[in-house]
Amino acid sequence: MKFIINRLSIKELVDLKRFHVKCFCSYIISDISFVNYFTMPQYIVMAAIDVRGVILGYAICSALFDEIDIIFLGVALENRCCGIASQILNKIVNSMPALKRIYLEVDINNIGAMTFYRKKGFEIIRIRKMYANGRDAYEMMKKIYDIDL
Repeated sequence: MKFIINRLSIKELVDLKRFHVKCFCSYIISDISFVNYFTMPQYIVMAAIDVRGVILGYAICSALFDEIDIIFLGVALENRCCGIASQILNKIVNSMPALKRIYLEVDINNIGAMTFYRKKGFEIIRIRKMYANGRDAYEMMKKIYDIDL
């Protein structure tokens, strides 16, 4: 499967919002939040796009100094286990040479995501009660010593 990973611009907002619903149907984001992700300087929006221009996976992150908080990392169900999420993570890490830590939250019931993040070296640092969907979530962190995602 051939694809490229690039930062997205606000021109791709509608396509990304549709893709987000496909990946996270139970977690709806307001239009204002999506616009903020594209227009506020602390956010990084990247996507893996195939040769037809179709989004295969994406990440929205908030960057501050030497840390990144992954807000969303999603890959279409039919494209999971193809290395797309790993390559998106690598692109994020490589975009910030001074990066020291990556944080994220994952639904406590999302076993697939938990397995993926643990394989990538993320560790649970605490349980966050009453996550966005009403269930608990794990807060996870990865220290960056070298680029080994």
